[in-house]
Amino acid sequence: MRLVKICGNRTFEDTAVSINQGADYIGFIFSSESRRQVKANDVGRWMEAFSKEMRPKLVGVFVHPTIQFLEDVLAAVELDCIQLHGDEDEEFVKQVKEKFGLSVWKALPHHEHVIEEMEKFSHWVDGYVIDSRVKGMWGGTGVAFDWSNVSDYTIWAKNNRKLCFIAGGITPENITELLEKGAENIDVASGVETNEKKDVEKIAKLIEKVKG
Repeated sequence: MRLVKICGNRTFEDTAVSINQGADYIGFIFSSESRRQVKANDVGRWMEAFSKEMRPKLVGVFVHPTIQFLEDVLAAVELDCIQLHGDEDEEFVKQVKEKFGLSVWKALPHHEHVIEEMEKFSHWVDGYVIDSRVKGMWGGTGVAFDWSNVSDYTIWAKNNRKLCFIAGGITPENITELLEKGAENIDVASGVETNEKKDVEKIAKLIEKVKG
């Protein structure tokens, strides 16, 4: 079954739209390096409106966090997954996995040696987000990468019992092409927004195409 993650939810309204339209995962960015940064206390308060049984899984997106910062966020909001979106090394990823026991995803910028990078982190992560490489940015680029090798990433992840999400420049208009290239799981933010707010129609259209 294909999975959809709606990331970069910045408000209660964004969160409600993403949940009500049937996202499998919703992402919140806890990094000052992103214009979509949110505060953990706010997210914790928003989630009080949704029963845990009815909501999708919650993903916290972090860039070069300290262990203390992760602890502080987790004290405020009950995350299901920690996504490390910077250039965190294997030792730190291992430390996060062992300390918190949650699902851990590692974001990797697309380049010719992505599968080698996936292998490097495979002992400590449950999934990957393959995103565009844009200088000075850690995700949320709105830029698509060359999808020629997407099927290789998907197959490697499935063979190793990992999730693999494709991110970067995905929209309802180009999602069919990406799926035809072999993607299964989709991570989208700006591609389902209008005026920097989550758009009901765009999310519904994208999810319909992904889920078929």
